[in-house]
Amino acid sequence: MIRFKNARSRYYVSLPEGEVVQITTTSLGFYMHQKFLNVHIPDLAHLAERVRQIEILQKEKKGMFNKCTNDCVKDC
Repeated sequence: MIRFKNARSRYYVSLPEGEVVQITTTSLGFYMHQKFLNVHIPDLAHLAERVRQIEILQKEKKGMFNKCTNDCVKDC
């Protein structure tokens, strides 16, 4: 996201914040891009917050999965 803001500032391109958000969401990884397909995000601050929330949920989900598989292996 910072890369797009810096490029916009360097070349003095007048892009609305919504356009920058759209460009940024298309360059995200496949999983993140799928999460934002039908979501309206007004600016980069909201986008950064949503990405952070999704990453936290992914880590928690992965941790729960690892814990479950470790417990199941120990029980067998």
